[in-house]
Amino acid sequence: MKVTIDHNICDASLNSCEHCFSFFIQHPEGVDRYCIIEQVEDGSDKMTLTMLTDGRELTLVLDDKDREMVASEGWASLVDFVPKFYRGG
Repeated sequence: MKVTIDHNICDASLNSCEHCFSFFIQHPEGVDRYCIIEQVEDGSDKMTLTMLTDGRELTLVLDDKDREMVASEGWASLVDFVPKFYRGG
């Protein structure tokens, strides 16, 4: 599955965003969030996740183990910068 999430269009605080993201990453089919701007089933066992956030574009490829980890630790644990706690939508 290929997913593009634009965190810039949501003004939720980082902890709210992480909670929402955790639910999505565990249940990618059947979760409709307006920050998800594209979701395409590509037949892959891995999830290709493109995130637009804080003026950056990041692409991560997550296997099942990575998805479990990010569901508990949050997407911010996967990036090499400190995301803003508050963002303007």
